[in-house]
Amino acid sequence: MPRAGSSTHIDRRTLLVRRTAGEIALKLLDGPMTSRDLELELGVENRTVMRAIREIETWGDVLHVTRPTRHGHKGSRPYVYALACGWDACVRSVADAVSAREEMTVSLGLALEGAA
Repeated sequence: MPRAGSSTHIDRRTLLVRRTAGEIALKLLDGPMTSRDLELELGVENRTVMRAIREIETWGDVLHVTRPTRHGHKGSRPYVYALACGWDACVRSVADAVSAREEMTVSLGLALEGAA
């Protein structure tokens, strides 16, 4: 196992950001959301959501980002995030594969437990 400080070490915060990025991708399958919506849905801090969004942006053109137009008031206008065209099918297929693998792992664990 890599030691803290080594070039292959991944700290807990990085793992949290990557996990949150995956959760955001899954949430965006339901439709566009603001960072505040994502924060409330996932139960994580806004800075974690924003780091996860930056992580997703490193994957390529996965996100479509819009900023709503002003409607006469000076309130904040949050960015709205959605999956870019064609990415919803990719996210669904990866999620299905991961889900199938988790189910297989649980079944394998139960089988091994029964064999022991």
